[in-house]
Amino acid sequence: MTKKQAKKIPKSDIEMIIDTGASKSIISSSSLEKLVTNCSDKEKQWIMQNREFSNNSFKFGSGTSVKSSKVLHMPVLWKNISMTLNLNVIDQDVPFLLGMEALTKLGLKLNLDENKLEMRRQKRPIERNSVRHIVCKSIVVDKEKVGKEMQKIFHMADESDVEKMLKKVHNSLDHASAVKMKLMMQNTTLWKKVGQSNMMKKINDLMANCKPCKEIERPSDKRKNTNNARSERFNGKIAIDLSEWYDQKSQKKRIICHIIDEFSRVSSAQFVEDNTPEEVLRALFACWVSKYGIPEQIIHDLGGEFTGEKWLMMMNMLQIRDRTTAGYSPFSNGIVE
Repeated sequence: MTKKQAKKIPKSDIEMIIDTGASKSIISSSSLEKLVTNCSDKEKQWIMQNREFSNNSFKFGSGTSVKSSKVLHMPVLWKNISMTLNLNVIDQDVPFLLGMEALTKLGLKLNLDENKLEMRRQKRPIERNSVRHIVCKSIVVDKEKVGKEMQKIFHMADESDVEKMLKKVHNSLDHASAVKMKLMMQNTTLWKKVGQSNMMKKINDLMANCKPCKEIERPSDKRKNTNNARSERFNGKIAIDLSEWYDQKSQKKRIICHIIDEFSRVSSAQFVEDNTPEEVLRALFACWVSKYGIPEQIIHDLGGEFTGEKWLMMMNMLQIRDRTTAGYSPFSNGIVE
């Protein structure tokens, strides 16, 4: 990168702590929001979609265990050095940490004798924050690299590249329906270049050949088949939902998974760590299936924890009829709301 280009890099007060005790890199949702402040809406959209789902767990000095909901593959700049970090996003106030996985991948070395950071044959003076942690200061999004990656999507070389890109978007959106895929792609340059009819054909072909989509009933299909008939026996139909409860002792909000049998009104509930499909499924087995057996039917709202691939695969495996309420209508599942 030339000196002229270097001047164009925006100033930033975001700093990243080098933590050799952390296995992976971590960022809080608030720090992430601050990091992408200078990005355009399209750039933010690309950054947030360039991810994979995560259930990684981390422990901090207080002994508190927190989980990341996703891992973002984030191109960033530090003093003109470009790097792509795999950032575990955590919805709590945690520091921005660069873990050992990234340190090894980047070849970053600490030379304490010379008080230097070495990376890619470049040496930089070691910087520390107010509590003497070694940090990388002035971290910004590498907008040039983001732009190049976006262009790869918008200017595909051939049909196989288009299909690979659609598959990546489809998987990253938890096997989104054809309607969602259309809404996601219709304003892109690629949509205009390939044409609506060709793009819809590729999307439909993709879904027809997608194994999870063939095995799992889509949420959009379930809304059409929502069964509002009352159950006539115990465990015939159960309603499930998540709610927040404020724990005055710890002064923190906690999430409760609440389940009610529609016929008998038998109720069961359990605290969950977060609203990921894994946690909700764990609660379902712990406080219902282990006690009363597998229900015939489950009804719930359109929350992501109930419409993701893992939830749907489990429903299909257990042969449970999975039903959703209509969007923005909590009264449809009033028994548990």
